[in-house]
Amino acid sequence: MNVQKQWVSERRHCILFVDDEPGMLKAFERLLHPERHRWEMIFASTTAAALEKLEERAVDVIVTEVRLTGQKSGEGVKLLDRVKRDHPSVTRIVFTAPGDRDTAVRLAGVAHQFLAKPFDVLGLRDTLARACTVRELLERPAIRDAVGGIAALPVVPALYLELQIALRDPRAELKTIASVVERDIGMSAKLLQLVNSAFFGVRNANGSPISSVEQAVMLLGMNTVQHLALASAVFSAYDVRDDFFGFSLSLMQRHALLTARIASRMMATKQERDEAFVSGLLHDAGKLVLANRFPEAYRRIASQAVRESLPLTLLESAEFGTSHPEVGAYLFGIWGLPTVVVEAVAFHHDPSAAGRSKFDVSGAVHIADVLAHEMTTPANDTTGKRAVLDGAYLDTTGLVAKLPAWRVMAAGLVGDK
Repeated sequence: MNVQKQWVSERRHCILFVDDEPGMLKAFERLLHPERHRWEMIFASTTAAALEKLEERAVDVIVTEVRLTGQKSGEGVKLLDRVKRDHPSVTRIVFTAPGDRDTAVRLAGVAHQFLAKPFDVLGLRDTLARACTVRELLERPAIRDAVGGIAALPVVPALYLELQIALRDPRAELKTIASVVERDIGMSAKLLQLVNSAFFGVRNANGSPISSVEQAVMLLGMNTVQHLALASAVFSAYDVRDDFFGFSLSLMQRHALLTARIASRMMATKQERDEAFVSGLLHDAGKLVLANRFPEAYRRIASQAVRESLPLTLLESAEFGTSHPEVGAYLFGIWGLPTVVVEAVAFHHDPSAAGRSKFDVSGAVHIADVLAHEMTTPANDTTGKRAVLDGAYLDTTGLVAKLPAWRVMAAGLVGDK
């Protein structure tokens, strides 16, 4: 089944644009006019008008200029706060001035995505299309029940957002990036731990460990640091005892990092390696969302998975009507991660369901997930039945012959800590 056919419904999505400059609203209407067959676009020039429209109809996405300069100071922030509180399922997209890092970081808790002004029409169209596509997951009652019960859908972690903004600034220096990381003690420790691990195999010329965050950023690369910041924030949001959800968080993190490394090694280009790495890091994050929403039920089915050697996804679907790949894909789609990452998370157990006919990031994450389990899962596995390879996908893509070499590569990474 093609991913677009699975996620996209026949109904038109409703997008609310808010700006106190009439010219901007007219520009939105004119430039996005070709999309009127799939999007219903409505407009408001004040906070009050925007809130009124939100009460009148079901809005899928709100796009707003946060400053709303013609109104009282802070009105834009108040609008986002109200939308988050009263309409938490609405995707919140905010325009900010280039380099306005302080505003973006301050709004990290209320906005799902940020776009720089002046806006790029194609970029805006793609952002809105992705937001609406991911919204389709909410059309299913099971997803709505599972995710909608959370007081507020998790938003992009502030550290990740600040790194993203800094990396987009061509004037940003290595010291600037390092200073962002250093403000988070936990992330700094994690970065130094990883750069000195056998996974990355990095040392100073004299063989001594790396002790500088700036040097770690330089050696690992900006994208890797950004991805690690995101994954670290996702896991640290659930600061509970290790077996609270019925599975080990520390083992889950180690599995995620191994999967990321294996998947990255499979890809040919740097962009694909980066996409595979972050997809591998995040592929199981939906478990945390479901377990946080339904802790007692999740502990029960996690135990059942071990006891009866059943796939956890099967028990999740039976219990909640959805599974962790779908929930994780929804979350990261809302956060504005690239579509390739969202799809890799959504289909990491069954890439053939996405209609794949060639090897790509989704396939790499699926195979890496299985190989990571094969190489490390003990007899008393706490995640239930081992993940299995999607035979239909392997046959379609002709990848069977590559599996022996990939297994050797994966085995070489298992001893790394």
